[in-house]
Order: sequence, then C-alpha cells, then structure tokens
Amino acid sequence: MSLKDPLWLGENEDKIQYHNFVQRWMDFRKHTIRQRLREGERRQGYTWAQLHNYKEDYCLPKLPPDMPVTAVPQVATCELYFNWVDRCVTQGILNMRARWPLARLQICKPNWTLLRRCCKRRDAAILQAVEQWEADHVKRLSPQYQQEYVDDLDQKLRYLSYIDARTQDELDLLRLKRDVEDLKRRAKYLVKKTRLTPSPYLAYQHPEDIPYYIKEGGDMPIPRQTTLG
Repeated sequence: MSLKDPLWLGENEDKIQYHNFVQRWMDFRKHTIRQRLREGERRQGYTWAQLHNYKEDYCLPKLPPDMPVTAVPQVATCELYFNWVDRCVTQGILNMRARWPLARLQICKPNWTLLRRCCKRRDAAILQAVEQWEADHVKRLSPQYQQEYVDDLDQKLRYLSYIDARTQDELDLLRLKRDVEDLKRRAKYLVKKTRLTPSPYLAYQHPEDIPYYIKEGGDMPIPRQTTLG
C-alpha cells in the first residue's frame, strides 16, 4: 500500500484531500454547464439571457414625457404569447433536473419566438406614432426650445452609454440596448423632419461606436459625416 493512499493519511490531510476533490468537481461541473449553455445558445439561435428577458420585452416602449396616452394607437397586447412564455419558463424552473438544467432553452423557444415577433410589430407601430407626434410637437416650439429638445435626447443617450460602459449583467445590457435603439430611431426621425442640427453624439449609430473618452465625459469631436441626415 502506497504512503499516498488515503488510508495512510491523517484526519486533516484527509479533509483537505476531500475538499480539493469536491472543489475540482464543482469547477468542472460549472465549466461543463457553461460550455453546454454556449453550445445550446448557438444551436437554438438565441441566448439564455434573451429568454429570461421576456418580461422586459413585453413592456411597452418609453413615451416622451408630454405625449398623451390617447396618441398611442390601438395595438395588440401580446398578452397570450406572454402567458405562454411565462408558464413555460416558470414550469422549467420548478421542474428543472440536474441532468437537464438547460432544457427550457429549447422547450420555450417556439413560444418565445411568437412573443418576440408580436412585440416587435407592436413596438414598431407605437414608435411610428411617437415619431410623428414628436415631430409635430417640436415644430410647434420656438427655435430655441427645438434645439433644447434635441440636446435633451443627446443627454439621455450620453447617460445610457455611460451605463453601458459599466454594465456587466447580460439582462441589463439587453434592456439598455432596447432603450438606445428606440432613442436613436426617434432622434434620427426628428432631425430629418425638423432639419435641426444633430448633436455630434447622436451622429454615432451605436453606443459601442462612441469613443471611450467621450463616454467618460471628454471633448467631443464632430464626425466628418452625420448618419442622421
């Protein structure tokens, strides 16, 4: 019998060996689950975070502060599809098995896809109404307040990009991405209809295109070509 056999180890050494074994097993299991998750996401065509962000997807787009609710068109609520996804995810959590911890990524995909499509059509109709109302609203303002309105959109985008540079959570990044896309769409339409001068900050198509030093509050160079005109 070897001196390295557990039977020859003292009590402390035995505990240390057992602890190391458990720790290695847990690390291996975490790595395996993470690898299986990435493979499942590639296979299904969407991510674990996107599935569990369904409640945020169901929420309506944010409206301008002065926009009345009556200006929002009657659109589909997508409530039926939301209930399907909510039931699927909830049951997947309650009935999760150690052998198949990621099963709901595949099981809930059909319902999630229906909800996603419905919400996209709904949000597109709402944002179109927002764009039209916002353009008419800004045209009725004085030239000074018109430019201030555009500058306010610029400040909002600055703030969202500031958060984006410091956020690590995938769900928070998805919510932030949606707000940024809606804001960019509103700003692009507003500048096009009012012929106002777009802020240099709004000339970037995506938050990740904005230089880091601008996100940190540095000087803002004017781009050679605006993308909002």
